[in-house]
Amino acid sequence: MAVAGLASPARADEAYAEAIGGISFGREQDAAISGLAAGYDWDPTETIFLGLEMTERGKAFVGLNYQSKDCAHCEAAWGFRGGREQEIGERLYLKGEYKHLATEHEGNKEILTLGLGILF
Repeated sequence: MAVAGLASPARADEAYAEAIGGISFGREQDAAISGLAAGYDWDPTETIFLGLEMTERGKAFVGLNYQSKDCAHCEAAWGFRGGREQEIGERLYLKGEYKHLATEHEGNKEILTLGLGILF
């Protein structure tokens, strides 16, 4: 996730959808995971950009998160995440992501995912 090469403008004001798959592993149980994600990226203003620009056609990201549950019988979790997206076509991208979750009773969980996304 090092910054290198020529930076291009980060994607903004675009909707996206992703198919993801990966593995969750921790102290008690490992599990395969899969899912769908959708969202919208926007610039708060024309002069403000929050994030890190990477090489042409790619970007790195980091974040903090809270989730109320990570499965039907689980508890809330705090965590952080980071990863990289790389454009592979005009509207397609690949994504790799690492998440660390801290739960009260189940201990820490590590999650690695790969995704394929499309921009609208």
